[in-house]
Amino acid sequence: MTNSSVLTIFGATGDLVRKKILPSLYSLYKSKELPENLKVVGYARRDFTGDKYNKFIDESLNKYLNIGTVDAKFYDLFEYVQGDLEEEAGYKKLEEVIKKYDTMCGENCIKLFYFSIQPSFYETVASKIAEFEFNNNGYRLLIEKPYGHDEQSAKNLDSRIKQYFSEDQIYRIDHYLHKKIVREIPEFRFGHSIIKSSWQPSEIKKIVISTKEDFGVEDRGAFYDALGTLRDVGQNHLLAIASLIIMDEYDLNKPEDFLEKRTEALKNIKILEEDEEIKNNTFRAQYEGYLNIENVEKDSKTETYFKARLFSSKEGWQEIPFILDAGKKLDEHKNVVKVYFETNVIFFEMYPNLEICIGKYDENSEQCLMKMDTEMSEHQYVEEYASVIKESIEGKRDYFVCIDEVLHQWKIVDAIVKAWHNNVVPLETYKPGTTPESNIN
Repeated sequence: MTNSSVLTIFGATGDLVRKKILPSLYSLYKSKELPENLKVVGYARRDFTGDKYNKFIDESLNKYLNIGTVDAKFYDLFEYVQGDLEEEAGYKKLEEVIKKYDTMCGENCIKLFYFSIQPSFYETVASKIAEFEFNNNGYRLLIEKPYGHDEQSAKNLDSRIKQYFSEDQIYRIDHYLHKKIVREIPEFRFGHSIIKSSWQPSEIKKIVISTKEDFGVEDRGAFYDALGTLRDVGQNHLLAIASLIIMDEYDLNKPEDFLEKRTEALKNIKILEEDEEIKNNTFRAQYEGYLNIENVEKDSKTETYFKARLFSSKEGWQEIPFILDAGKKLDEHKNVVKVYFETNVIFFEMYPNLEICIGKYDENSEQCLMKMDTEMSEHQYVEEYASVIKESIEGKRDYFVCIDEVLHQWKIVDAIVKAWHNNVVPLETYKPGTTPESNIN
């Protein structure tokens, strides 16, 4: 790892920082995995100058890591700059602070800019930091999803950001690709000779990728109503996992080959273009009570649950269904990937357990018979975002998302969303605490 870095966090007082980024930084700090010379510069509108930001750090670590007393030296990593995302004065103050630490770091200083902000500000922030008057060769932009809201907007956003920065400077985050179990899918596939020989389309009958939550939208009404479940988790998380299931073996010595094979796998997932295809292979529903949530439109047609059956055009895989489903206020909280063979099934469970199981199934039941040893993590989000921060500092891009992946993910989802807007698939309703039934299996 580089010895010198400056990490600037835009939106430094927001929920993502409080819940995930600060606990992850503290975890890396305690395990001595941060650069020797690191400065974290927080930028936000709120007046958290002086020791107010230290109190914010305390609240975060006490709540999400159960830290009683924070190591006092951890505070020394931080400097807070108050400023608005659209006003010049704030950026001038920020530039002076970063320039100070950039000079201390030296020529090889890596400067990371974490966009923990609304996507509508991505272009503005990129344009402002591109004007800073110091060496920008070490710039890396860490950008959260959603990257656009459809294929065209993603293309437009990318072209605007690339007026200032190149593809290799943009680190698009999909935190699912930093989950321990998700990372083990390709290792499990290609690292075990028996599994490798069995993981053939002639042997696989079905793949299920599921993210089910037993809680609702809560206080995220405006954000969620503009997206819906398919675009919130289907377009990125679930399709990213699908690419790991179907991708070809990659060269372990060439990280870029892993990204290329993943992208190629996504390109092979067929787009459902005909209304009849979409009617037969997708389902959408909304839980009762969703319309009463603050900032949700009273006649909203936003889905809080979806299920989709997709296929690959890749040779041998054409008849194997990929069943994707995700939703809110369901009967359980469980994140799992299941790969079905003739009578065996492999489970990659991300929540509530963290495990890989090999088991049996029939029409009526599924049973795990053998668990693979997997180290449990008490704080999964902390582990994921620690990986995001650490690997971006190290310049490891293979578990970040390239623009080709993003665009193909949107192509797949756009066709479905368009048909849903035309009511090709009616919006069903379901009672909270249940998972709606559909004809997709």
